[in-house]
Parts: sequence; structure tokens; C-alpha cells
Amino acid sequence: MYGLVSMFFNIYIILIIVRSLSTWLGPSIQYQQWFKLLSAVTDPVLVPIRNTMNQFTGNLGIDFSPLVAIVLLNILQKIVLDLLRY
Repeated sequence: MYGLVSMFFNIYIILIIVRSLSTWLGPSIQYQQWFKLLSAVTDPVLVPIRNTMNQFTGNLGIDFSPLVAIVLLNILQKIVLDLLRY
């Protein structure tokens, strides 16, 4: 169980990184089927973070939500894995 949970968090973080890097390919990437799937998987985490950040910082022009999501997911991963050890 420990390894499965750890693998889930790691794969989700990789998906966020892939999505962030793929946005550099240009606006036409948004119409690709694989990007739509990737967005559907990562948006439930990224959109609330993005909205919260925009409330406090306004629109900076750079989306830091993937970075914040990765940090929060790492913290959550450590907490969940520590709970699973006991």
C-alpha cells in the first residue's frame, strides 16, 4: 500500500510537470486530444490553486500554480506516507 500511494503522488507530480512544459509548445497544443486529457486530470488541483493565487496577487502573467501544487503535493505525500507507516 505504501508503494502504491507513493507511486500515485509521483505520477501526478510528473503529469503536472509535463502539462507545464507542454504549454511552451504554443497555443495550438490546447486542441490536441492528449493535452485535453492531461488538463482534465490536472485541473482539479491546478485551477483552485490558480484562482486562490490570483485573488491575492492579481494576474502576474506567469502561472506559478504548478510549482505551488508540486510543493503542496510533496507535503501531502509525506504526511500520508507517515500515517501509513503506523
